[in-house]
Amino acid sequence: MNPVTIGLSAAGLLANLFGQYKAGQATESQNKLVNGQIADLTSWYDTQKNQPYVDSNVGKSVIERALETFKQQAKNAESTAAVTGSSDEAQIAVKGNAQNALGDVFSKIAAYGTQRQDDVENKYRSNLGQLLYTKMGLQQQKAQGASNLAGNAASFMSGLAPLLVKDNGGDMMFNSSQKAANKIMDSSGDASNYFGLG
Repeated sequence: MNPVTIGLSAAGLLANLFGQYKAGQATESQNKLVNGQIADLTSWYDTQKNQPYVDSNVGKSVIERALETFKQQAKNAESTAAVTGSSDEAQIAVKGNAQNALGDVFSKIAAYGTQRQDDVENKYRSNLGQLLYTKMGLQQQKAQGASNLAGNAASFMSGLAPLLVKDNGGDMMFNSSQKAANKIMDSSGDASNYFGLG
């Protein structure tokens, strides 16, 4: 290999090193972003997973409406009994029906609470899976970059190997053409004689 080829190979290796360094920085930056997203997602999940549905805005609203409806039905039953003169048993039956309806509402709220916890769990697992898949991709990019760098360094070193091989006399041999030129110069002291120029 001549010095120009060595220089170009070295420049190529340095450019590759710089490119790998910049790619590594970008990958690390993306990795930090993904780690932050995982932390945010986990924080959200921790606050949501154990929150009772009745404490949520929707749960509170449903309970308030159910209680208001129950109170209104109880007042209507009393008003109707006063106007029509219905018996106490009839009033109790109407209020009992309202209480049954209220019980059904609370049963549904409990079912919604279970469904909500399942939904939170599913969203968390789905989003976490996507983020971990992204993180795996970043790790693969990092590994591929290291592999490329090692391959390029190995290619550069294998290109330098012939320059560092010793000849039979124990001298370092640069390459066959350099060795031939050295022998010509050593035998006569002037290479022009060898080429018929002298």
